[in-house]
Amino acid sequence: MTVERQMLRFCIRNRWCDTLSGLNRILLAAAVLPIALRIASGLAMVGMALYLLVLILFVLLSLFLLLLSEDFRGLFDVGAVSESIQLLAARTDAVYRTAMPMILCVSGAVSVVTVVLLSRYTELPDRKRRIVSICITEVLILVFALLFYRMTGQEGI
Repeated sequence: MTVERQMLRFCIRNRWCDTLSGLNRILLAAAVLPIALRIASGLAMVGMALYLLVLILFVLLSLFLLLLSEDFRGLFDVGAVSESIQLLAARTDAVYRTAMPMILCVSGAVSVVTVVLLSRYTELPDRKRRIVSICITEVLILVFALLFYRMTGQEGI
């Protein structure tokens, strides 16, 4: 086998492993998304409570004169915002009830294929580091999936 052909095979193997590792990281980001949305919605609720407290403080400082203004009283209506946040969280949960098992299956398959390729191609650089990285990514995906199922009250797959 010529040197050029060996180099081409090495580059193709290296590219396959890098591509599959990148796909696994994208799946990790997809698994983190519903947890991040739940945290953000919780923070939004805390922000709305702080917003209402500031408005109440202004009302108290103005000796209730601000309540005479119809526009100012309209600032207290935060029901539509909280309903839209809850609706977004419910829709995301509904989507991820279907998507999370697929994410788990695809990431598991990609991880197994990548680890097999990396263990088979001994000439690739940083083989052990890549295998450890793939395993850590897969464990994180499993942790975030378990968190999602725990937060939504589901039993699992």
